[in-house]
Amino acid sequence: MDLSSVQPILNWLNEHPQWIGISILLVAFIESLAIVGIIVPGVVLLFGIAVLAGTGALSLAETFVWAGAGAILGDGVSYYLGRYYHQTIKSIWPFSKYPAWFENGERFFKQHGGKSVAIGRFVGPIRPVIPMVAGMLDMPAGRFFAINCCSAMAWAPVYTIPGYLVGASTQLAIDVPGGLLWGLVGCFVSVAILTWLLNQLCQCYLPSQSRYQALTERYSHRAWWRVLKSRRPHVHFAFPINPCWLLLVSLSCWLLLFILMPNSTWSTANQWVSITLHPLEHPLLQPIFKAIGLLSEWQHISIISLVMVGWMWHQRYRGHALVLFVSVAAASVWPLLKHGMQLSLTQSHATEIISHHTLLSSLLYAQIATLIAYERPAKQQWWILYIGLLPSLLVTLSLVTLNLVSFSAAISGLLLGLVLCCLCRVAVSPLDRNPIHSTTSLFILLGLLLMVGGLYIHIQLNTVI
Repeated sequence: MDLSSVQPILNWLNEHPQWIGISILLVAFIESLAIVGIIVPGVVLLFGIAVLAGTGALSLAETFVWAGAGAILGDGVSYYLGRYYHQTIKSIWPFSKYPAWFENGERFFKQHGGKSVAIGRFVGPIRPVIPMVAGMLDMPAGRFFAINCCSAMAWAPVYTIPGYLVGASTQLAIDVPGGLLWGLVGCFVSVAILTWLLNQLCQCYLPSQSRYQALTERYSHRAWWRVLKSRRPHVHFAFPINPCWLLLVSLSCWLLLFILMPNSTWSTANQWVSITLHPLEHPLLQPIFKAIGLLSEWQHISIISLVMVGWMWHQRYRGHALVLFVSVAAASVWPLLKHGMQLSLTQSHATEIISHHTLLSSLLYAQIATLIAYERPAKQQWWILYIGLLPSLLVTLSLVTLNLVSFSAAISGLLLGLVLCCLCRVAVSPLDRNPIHSTTSLFILLGLLLMVGGLYIHIQLNTVI
């Protein structure tokens, strides 16, 4: 990345490090401001300042806070400009020079609705105008700022971590093989492709309406069909065909990998993964892996679950609330009885056959993803499910890298959590009464979950050994 255009600013900040936090906020603000963010080289400048922050001027958490606050303010100002001037802002300089951007932004917003605020933050061609368009089209302020805050929490790490790590690497020697990094990227891309393929297969193998009617006539008198079918009116498939199919696939994979596959194969795989990930055992990266690992502690899982259950109960999604509470509570019983209330990442669980950390995390985060994805169009479901899988994948990588669990136990817990998630999706079908819509309260909930997770990590990180 060419930093020559902003080098004088970086030189000044290097001499006055006390201004680095404020400068990150200002650059993030300008980068998120309508039109201005395209004219000013905000990404380059933010990368350069993050490099300075990584040399020890700021902690990683402080860098996130400054960047996130600037992004929220920048989009907020753009929103209120659009809300105040409405269509007349198109005739005001400098906005009058870019009519095509507004046309594309309005078209994108009308197509994707409120979620375009989150998508637009990461998509270059529409990024400079989406918040302003949201204000012009009178998007409710509460919903806008809920999405704005949630997306800013994701935007800040994406745009600052690369520079921060570069700066930190100048202070500590890191020798991470390029092949390892590409391998990790390949793993995450492979999971994304697999998620997409499974979603496509689910859609392809759904029966036609006439075929489903024939299945209904054939099996509707059976007790299992009557018990599992949904009571919600106006649904295309009252019987949970897709969840049953995914339950069969995930359970078959788990049985094939961990019952039929020889233990010697997994022993070899554990040793190979341990050697491969050894370069990541570095003082700079350890706090990051520990912070991610904390997302799988049963205390954090319990807090997130209770928040989710409370929200669903208040929104009258009582069946979903009941299934989520029972599933997480039941999955927590075995590790708590085995390890007691002190179950945490301060203990090593390398001898476990199934990692309860990856099991609980995949069970919870996958359920949240399926809860949201179930009501969305088929073409959107796969990436929602993938986003739901990401925390569990990162937890798996972190725990294995920290040598807290073996690779086989982490993967076993991850897959078993997905099996239980599919089972929960089947179990919730007869209790399903109302569709879950993408309302403002849902985005506020997601923002609250992110805040709870961040606060828990902040409190617990210093106590993790």
